Amino acid sequence: MVCIRLLAGRLESYPERYEMIRKWIAGPLLALLAALCLPPAPALAAEQPPDAAETVVSVWSPKEAGADSQELFAAYVMQQFYGSSAKAARDPEGDRLTGLDQKLYDALKGLLMDAAASGGSTDFTIPLSRLVPKTSWTAEDLDGRPVLEEGGVSPQAAAAVNGVAGFNAGEVFQSLLADLGPGLYWLDRSAPIAYAVPALRAVPETEEAPASVLLEGDFHFTFSAAPEYRGEDAAAVREDVSAVGTAVRNAQAIAAAHRDESDHQKLLSFQEELRALAGPGGRAEPGGAFGDPWQMVRALDGDPGTDASGEGWAKAFQYLCGLSGLQDAKCYTVSGLMQENDSIPTPHMWNIVCIGGESYLADLAASLDGGPGRDGGLFLAGAGVYRATDPAGYQVLLPSGSVLYWYENGELDLLGQEVLSLAETDYSPNAGGADGRPEEIRLAAGAVKSAACLLAAFYSGNPRFLEAALRSYPAPAAVLLQT
Repeated sequence: MVCIRLLAGRLESYPERYEMIRKWIAGPLLALLAALCLPPAPALAAEQPPDAAETVVSVWSPKEAGADSQELFAAYVMQQFYGSSAKAARDPEGDRLTGLDQKLYDALKGLLMDAAASGGSTDFTIPLSRLVPKTSWTAEDLDGRPVLEEGGVSPQAAAAVNGVAGFNAGEVFQSLLADLGPGLYWLDRSAPIAYAVPALRAVPETEEAPASVLLEGDFHFTFSAAPEYRGEDAAAVREDVSAVGTAVRNAQAIAAAHRDESDHQKLLSFQEELRALAGPGGRAEPGGAFGDPWQMVRALDGDPGTDASGEGWAKAFQYLCGLSGLQDAKCYTVSGLMQENDSIPTPHMWNIVCIGGESYLADLAASLDGGPGRDGGLFLAGAGVYRATDPAGYQVLLPSGSVLYWYENGELDLLGQEVLSLAETDYSPNAGGADGRPEEIRLAAGAVKSAACLLAAFYSGNPRFLEAALRSYPAPAAVLLQT
């Protein structure tokens, strides 16, 4: 009686599951709770009345209750984008299983991975006929052993059938958790897994047929989703997780479409493709804490309604570069601070592209339609050293004003000055920069339109910047500043 009360309280703490389990059960509630007190690895339900088979529901609790769903999701996203080239440290746990355990493992593995990829219900029914070819036995099938005893299924018959249609729930579930790893990012490991198995029913002898035992019903499993990945109810994964697969497919299609282009042309193509995915008027979210696995997904999912930050666009650009196999160029993702004109500096991620023996800045987030680099001024851009920040940063002068970048201190230790020191002029695919767009050209075209931008050029410590700024700024102020 104590067992019944404890288990009833445990199930009632999961109201959606409690209601679902109630719907499964044809028998009275007391019979259900008594059945739930059985060990978690079930035998097939036996000893049933001759005219009915009662569904028995059991639960199994995962052992990894402390697993972090968000960390697992981050690992899952990386797994989908980059795959796993390293050989597994061990053979899959599922390879040790045999018989019905192996069949259930394989069936559930596919269903669980589908939920991870596309969302949807995690309340699964696996037809008995898919797993067990034979569902009825007579005494002749059991080598003369009796099939009925006192109007119910005999222990001998139940044991014989259980050898064919029984399974070890703990072995199956623990193997799935061990082998799927990040693929079960959505699983609520603090909630038990509920399952129901087919039941044995005694069929009395008739004039037409001998007595037999009949296995009927299907295998039923319910897995709970963690709150942050929960869909319409506790037994469903939110369907927007399908954006991960969409993003991977979009990236693969982009890389394939530009596979035969030169390195420089690939870089230009990737910029345009990402801008197209952002949609008209798209602009990156302001900077924030880094490490959100959704960022790269949102940059590549093609949904204008999902915004990515600089982190997402920078990582998406580097992913495309790696996927396409650049020959003579390398792309890096760096982090630090960005400041547009006199705004407050914000945490930001962008790319450094090494090509033609020099390093150039590529800020995809700021190159979207709503950003300061929408005219191409922040893509494969050179920059002047700006010494008014500590540590010193880089300054790019644009028609809209001045954009400053400076690295986190750790970036210098990680990548070194050779990669992070930028060329002074924009990249030109032609030797000598004949068709490049150096800062002087941008400034002469009217880039310096504010005193703030002029002062930024003055404090940059680069006399070429200052000279170009003075030439393009209104004459009286320029003369005043010169004096």
